[in-house]
Amino acid sequence: MNYIYMIKCQDESYYTGITKDIKKRLQQHFYKEKQGAKYTKSRQAVELEALWETSSWPEACRLEYFIKSLSRKEKEQLVKIPSALRELYRKKKNQEPPEIVISEYFEKLPVLLKDWFSGEEKSHGNFIKSL
Repeated sequence: MNYIYMIKCQDESYYTGITKDIKKRLQQHFYKEKQGAKYTKSRQAVELEALWETSSWPEACRLEYFIKSLSRKEKEQLVKIPSALRELYRKKKNQEPPEIVISEYFEKLPVLLKDWFSGEEKSHGNFIKSL
């Protein structure tokens, strides 16, 4: 599966990215690992705000690019209602969006993240609002 995600940083900005391994990628962002994004290293990732899945990498790339092109207000709308991505895509692009699923992991992430990182000695912040 391919994941598109939005992270909120300490300065209240949003970072959008894609990955095939969400656990590994979140760890890179939140722990400021060498492979993490320069953006989140300098702004400290604090919360995972939204997570979507697609079946193909090209679809994930298109959606990541689309989300990155949105205004802050539109990104805030997606944080509140992740399912609004389909309608926003239709409205702005005048075409059907790629196949998008709100990740089943998103609802399970508070538990999964505790399991994934419970053995870690490093502090990982909030990761998501409900953790």
